[in-house]
Amino acid sequence: MSNLTEDDRVIFLLSGGGSSLLALPADGISLQDKQAINKALLKSGATIGEMNCVRKHLSAIKGGRLAKACWPATVYTYAISDVPGDEATVIASGPTVGDPTTSAEALAILARYTIDIPANVRAWLEIHARKRSSTAIRYSPAATSS
Repeated sequence: MSNLTEDDRVIFLLSGGGSSLLALPADGISLQDKQAINKALLKSGATIGEMNCVRKHLSAIKGGRLAKACWPATVYTYAISDVPGDEATVIASGPTVGDPTTSAEALAILARYTIDIPANVRAWLEIHARKRSSTAIRYSPAATSS
């Protein structure tokens, strides 16, 4: 994707379950870190929305980051939804749409369920919680409506 230009078009087809196939941890976070946190979230009683919030903030591609990696190409996403409300940010963890959640929210979820996380993961989330205002990929429902 690093060779894409503004003349290129990228088409994504997303469906439910897509997030389980998209696994690229953020820099400095191992796949084992993500797996352990996911397992703890599943056991904790966290809602799927809470789990997805945490997963997106530990990913290099979820929460709009896959689309960002395609820049400056134009990205088209066709999604088959299996989620209530058909919210684009939730389908396959929204790899091609901005994320309305924050790293601070992810930290709060982990604290709420007393999930122990490695120091490198905590540092990653804390750094990005501080940077939120200048680097966020935001989602606007109006931008995706038909």
